[in-house]
Amino acid sequence: MSTKTLAFILFQRPFARAGRIAPLLFAGLLAAQTPTATVVGRIVDSSNAAIAGAAVRVRNVNTNEIRTAQSQFDGEYTVSSLSPGVYEVTIEKAGFKQLRESSLELQVDQTARLDARLEVGVVTQSVEVTADVPLLNTETATRGDVIAPNEILEMPLNGRDFNDLAFMVPGVQPAEQGGKGSPYVINGARADASNVVIDGLNDENPRDAGAQARPPLDSLQEFKLETSGYSAEYGRLAGGVVNMVLKSGANQVHGGVFEFVRNDLFDARNFFDAAKSELRRNQFGATISGPLVIPKVYNGHDRTFYLVSWESYRQIEGSNSLGVVPTALERQGNFSQSHDATGKLILVKDPLATGSCTATNATACFPGNTVPASRFSPIAQQLMTYYPLPILAGANNYLANFPTPDNWDSFLFKVDQKLTAKDNFSVRALTRWEQSTNPFSGSGLGTFGATTDTGQSLYGISETHIFTPTLIDEFRAGLTRTTDAELSAHAGTNWAAMYGIPGTTNDPSLEGFPKIAVTGFETIGDSTTNPIRYTVNNYNLNDIVTWNKGRHSLRIGGDVLRVQYYQPTNSNFNGTLTFNGKMTNDGLADFLLGYESSTSRKIGTVTNHIYSTAIGAFVQDDYKVLPNLTLNLGMRYEIQKMPHEKYGQMSNYDPSVGKVLLAGVSTVPDWQTTVANAGLTGLVGLASAYGLPQSLINTNYDNLAPRAGVAWRPFGDNRTVVRSGFGIFYTGSRLSAIRTDLTGGFPFSVSQSFTGSTSNPALLTLANPFPASLAKTSGVTTANGFEVNPPSPYLESWNFTIERELGRGVALEIGYTGSKGTHLGRKYDINQELRTPAATTRPYAGYGDIEYYTFGSNSSYQAGTVTLRKRFQHGLFFRANYTYGKSLDTASGLNYAGDGGYAGAQDSQDLLLERGRSDFDIRHVFSMNFAWQLPFRQNMLVRGWQFAGSGTAYSGQPFTPQLSGPSIDLGQATRPDRILSGTLPNPSPNLWFDLTAFSIVPDSAYRFGTSGRNILDGPGAIAINLSLSKEFHIRERSRAQFRWETFNVTNHTNLELPNDTLDKANAGTITANKPARVMQLGLRYQW
Repeated sequence: MSTKTLAFILFQRPFARAGRIAPLLFAGLLAAQTPTATVVGRIVDSSNAAIAGAAVRVRNVNTNEIRTAQSQFDGEYTVSSLSPGVYEVTIEKAGFKQLRESSLELQVDQTARLDARLEVGVVTQSVEVTADVPLLNTETATRGDVIAPNEILEMPLNGRDFNDLAFMVPGVQPAEQGGKGSPYVINGARADASNVVIDGLNDENPRDAGAQARPPLDSLQEFKLETSGYSAEYGRLAGGVVNMVLKSGANQVHGGVFEFVRNDLFDARNFFDAAKSELRRNQFGATISGPLVIPKVYNGHDRTFYLVSWESYRQIEGSNSLGVVPTALERQGNFSQSHDATGKLILVKDPLATGSCTATNATACFPGNTVPASRFSPIAQQLMTYYPLPILAGANNYLANFPTPDNWDSFLFKVDQKLTAKDNFSVRALTRWEQSTNPFSGSGLGTFGATTDTGQSLYGISETHIFTPTLIDEFRAGLTRTTDAELSAHAGTNWAAMYGIPGTTNDPSLEGFPKIAVTGFETIGDSTTNPIRYTVNNYNLNDIVTWNKGRHSLRIGGDVLRVQYYQPTNSNFNGTLTFNGKMTNDGLADFLLGYESSTSRKIGTVTNHIYSTAIGAFVQDDYKVLPNLTLNLGMRYEIQKMPHEKYGQMSNYDPSVGKVLLAGVSTVPDWQTTVANAGLTGLVGLASAYGLPQSLINTNYDNLAPRAGVAWRPFGDNRTVVRSGFGIFYTGSRLSAIRTDLTGGFPFSVSQSFTGSTSNPALLTLANPFPASLAKTSGVTTANGFEVNPPSPYLESWNFTIERELGRGVALEIGYTGSKGTHLGRKYDINQELRTPAATTRPYAGYGDIEYYTFGSNSSYQAGTVTLRKRFQHGLFFRANYTYGKSLDTASGLNYAGDGGYAGAQDSQDLLLERGRSDFDIRHVFSMNFAWQLPFRQNMLVRGWQFAGSGTAYSGQPFTPQLSGPSIDLGQATRPDRILSGTLPNPSPNLWFDLTAFSIVPDSAYRFGTSGRNILDGPGAIAINLSLSKEFHIRERSRAQFRWETFNVTNHTNLELPNDTLDKANAGTITANKPARVMQLGLRYQW
């Protein structure tokens, strides 16, 4: 019996009753994302006996919004669907004094306990106290944390990026270097598996994961990250949930303006820079909120509130790239001083000569290890001018430094309207426009850059209706939208034709510089992905009903997410020309001779119109079994329909029938002739003939996700809590992977590849890079595929936590979290050549490389965490987290690997050989933040000072020594043999790991290397950020603050991963690092 089946049986009975009442509450498709809070408590008398029928009145002190409830027979009460903010709670009962509790601050998605003890007296008498909500989470099994407004405002944030807030939460660590998705990973889930929610509306980017719209930081009321054990309300992705709540206006006008300034005058030099890089940054904005008042026309106090927030960013920053360029001798064809990474002389073979070129037999070597200038390709001589001369000694002999401008403007408009005493309506519009330039988009030389123009928007409405104090409905609808256009600096000119390279595009909208890839050296040319143009629309419709009945707080809901994704297939129209040393043993010598090892190009563009729909429904019951024991029971059902292309321009290789199946052929009317001309008769068919839908992939309809949790206060008070939870969380796939590999291919467009021959290198040259005789067409000789009946990938997650309040607002939390990923996706070549000395075969006839998405990968994560935190009291708050964990998997991404990882599978017949540490695995994770208002009050000079900071410390991510020359598809060893550990006692940027610990497997061995995946550790990282501020009170309700902030205050050199490609001259070296110390000055005025 599977875990999912057992979980369903265990949960079936508790929800039978909920199933009977669900039709009464299902007021629509109900939302799984509610940025509200709940107050619960127990009302007793002086003898601790429960008081039934006590009236509870909860008033929002900013808007005068009032909500009511009544205590039940056991004295328990619940008030749900409250906006985060500050409240006043009044409790009355005949025969008792009125109790008024003030300054109750509620946070997003919080269930706050506020117990009350009433004194005997008359109701006209009152007792006033300050509300004391427990510091601990006493009601749910959810793990995570809230970054409160004062922390958001006072913590030094590098770039004022809300993503940095996530790293202050235990269980969160940086994603793999060079990965895709969010910049963080959470409790063993992949980086592209995190949900992002703004005001209850989906903000996750379905194309590449991560956030779409980005609100101005000053517009955030709260930021909450739930990492494990969250309720059935949340789904669709298996990682954590980032829940951001926007501020709202109030009855008083509030506002502020700010500016932060950076200049390299105050900064430290980057580790690899010869001199300090240029930095000029101005980040500025303003926010204003209040009641909407039109004198003599409309008074919006207690009814209509507005918020307007604006933030802008202007930056020019120098960026560097350290790499390898040809030496003066090499440019002349002289390789007598050229050595590989281990120091051995590279012997350059004459590809037109017969015999060997080895240390013992040099009959086929160029005399003097020099290629004669008379043999140089004229085209190569022209292209060589794009390589600058070396300026450094050592393996990495060139440092490029270029400015990287980045400018954006972000605006938010929000209106909250009280329609009636039982109806509240809100509308918000968030938009951001950005233009940035990456000089290293195509090459580390910095001369083949690209400029990107991006627009991000979120539009949403919401309405809350109170049927009764115990029955509340919340409805939301929204649109998030991203548009993107990336254009290379060389766009609009046919550079290939200018240099005599035929066969590339003549379309002015696609023209650019071809990519010249020389193994061991920096690339020349534009990125093959440019120009990039796409639009993503997310339509989100959701609603939620909350019903408080006795000891049950019941929520029933679901959501609909409709995605539209438009992008033309514009990649590689200018061609890729690769020189990997196949002909001469050295890539640059191949280049000088003009002999490519391989080339590729695309012919015919297709615009993809990709649609997908996700539907979810849930029921969640927080059941108060005992006054000190709460069960959180939930069940979620999800349908994640597989994406399809509007015009059927999708293809999928199905191994069960041995064919590429087409979703439709309306754009290729004579498709059978096209297939026949390609020699694929009998190898291509229509999906409809095999019972497949237009998506080519069948949708699962059995995705039940149970959730269970318990929160127990063993001593009956609020100072100790034991919590535990378990849940199943399904996860989806990034649409960019499906678009790249399943849409727009043959026969809708043609991607050709050409492979050079060592026996006749003149067949493939710079002057003739795309000869018809060598053409191989992607989708003809190669194919892509996706399981047609894939199991749904999911994560089982569990946790156990003990929390104890230590006094003075300080709490200690000790926890354990684990997760197991099942049916996770990966891509690898299922048609890899099977090589023996006697013969070479492939598993599937008719095709070569078949890149295939399968869902048999798994993961395992185990971690222990310790958190010490203090709420903001008496001028001080702090939080410190430590996590000791380990993450293992067989693949860390659907169709990619991080910079240190290994993409695909070295041996497609034994995928277990890929099991190892996750690309994002970090053994030790520490984070902290604090703010301390210095206790000086004597005079204006010494009062108002505040010291604040944040910091992180991480051990290193893993990496995989590997090779770039051998081919996975041809069954060659792309990882070496490991003969020693590979670690060094004193690693440095010049040599991080022991190259002699690895031996390259010769092609004649007909086997794979023994070295595993992610076996060595990269550098760790430490960053401490501090700020010192002085506050000046200008008037009673206005103040100014001057801030001095320093990021990486110790100027610790945080190196990135080493170059792990053993067959490159700079193997083992590190060429990049994270930023050095940077200072920032800020000024803020608030009223």
